[in-house]
Amino acid sequence: MSIGSSVRAAILGSSGGSALRSAVHCLRAAGIAPDLLIITDRDCGLSRWATNQGFAHVRLSFESTEQFSVAVRDTMREAQRDDLLLFYTRLVSAPLIDDCRVRNIHPSLLPAFPGRSAVAQALDGGARLLGATLHDVDAGMDTGNILAQVACPLLTSMTLADAQRMSYIQKVWLTLLWSESVQQHGSFNACAASGEYVVRGISCSSAMLRDSKLRHAFLTWAAAIHAPDVPAGVH
Repeated sequence: MSIGSSVRAAILGSSGGSALRSAVHCLRAAGIAPDLLIITDRDCGLSRWATNQGFAHVRLSFESTEQFSVAVRDTMREAQRDDLLLFYTRLVSAPLIDDCRVRNIHPSLLPAFPGRSAVAQALDGGARLLGATLHDVDAGMDTGNILAQVACPLLTSMTLADAQRMSYIQKVWLTLLWSESVQQHGSFNACAASGEYVVRGISCSSAMLRDSKLRHAFLTWAAAIHAPDVPAGVH
């Protein structure tokens, strides 16, 4: 079942945006055209990728959190975008978080391990699961309403590099879930049975992708691109 042919939204980033790049690859493989406005505050891998891919790109100067949040909100209004996903290293604030649907992907099962270096925190803390969370952005640090989560076993034999590769796969999955929520005006397709989409990095998810072609594109990407990087026995 195909739920739509395009995803119209905005991205705020300050990094390379590797999870977004892979998610866009999966969307296009499924016949879905991402119509993205990329907003950055510096020259970065994401801004260069946006230009190469033909996405609209706006660079805004950062002077303060409030000033920048106003500028991002105004840029989105001008471009008629309501949804914003963060790949951003700084906090944002009102009025952006009040006037737009601002969401973030955090590499832990919130409320556990908020803040920076969450994967390392989970590994060092002896966590049994490695997870990631798609959540609303509010005035706090990773405290917004949880929308979707994904997890897999965190084995004691895994290195930090292993765990970060698994986390990367999880972030791509949650980026795709976010893209479908944009098409569905914020709704998510709940997943009652864990393990339905078992793949390296994902053994359970609180939400599933509606579009069968997009599920197939994700599974193909995960198997073809990342299988050699994952230790034997990790699924």
